[in-house]
Amino acid sequence: MGAAKDAATCASITFDQVASVGQIALFVGTTVATLGTSTGATAAANTAARTAQTAGKIARIKQQFATMKSAYKAIKNTTKLEAVATAAGAIKQGADISRDLETAVTPEDMARVAAMIAAIADPTGVSATAAAYTYPQCSKYFPNR
Repeated sequence: MGAAKDAATCASITFDQVASVGQIALFVGTTVATLGTSTGATAAANTAARTAQTAGKIARIKQQFATMKSAYKAIKNTTKLEAVATAAGAIKQGADISRDLETAVTPEDMARVAAMIAAIADPTGVSATAAAYTYPQCSKYFPNR
C-alpha cells in the first residue's frame, strides 16, 4: 500500500518500482542466459538434474531473452536506440536525483537518494529497486493527518 500527493507522483513511483524489478529480472535473465551458453551441456545437465521445474524456468527465461535480443538487434542499427535510451535514462536519472536531493527531509529520503546515486553504477538493478521502495510512512511528511 502507498500514498502519494497526486496521481502523477503515484504513477511515477509505481513505474519506478515496476521498472526496477524488471531491471533485476533482465539482469538475472542475462546472467542465466550467459551461464547456459558459456558452460555448455554440463551446466544444463546439472540444472536439469536438480529439478525439472528449475530447468523449465531457465529454458523459458533463455527463450524470452533470445526473443528480446533478436528484437533489439533488429531495431538497434536502424534507430540508434541504445544511444537514445542511454541518454534519456541518464537525463531522467539525474533529474530524479536532483529533485529528491533538494527535497530530502527524512532518513528514508536520504537513503533513497543514496541508492539512486549508487544505481548509476549498478548494472544489477538492486540499487534502483532499493531506491524505488524506500519511502517513509505518510505521517512523516504529513504529521497532522
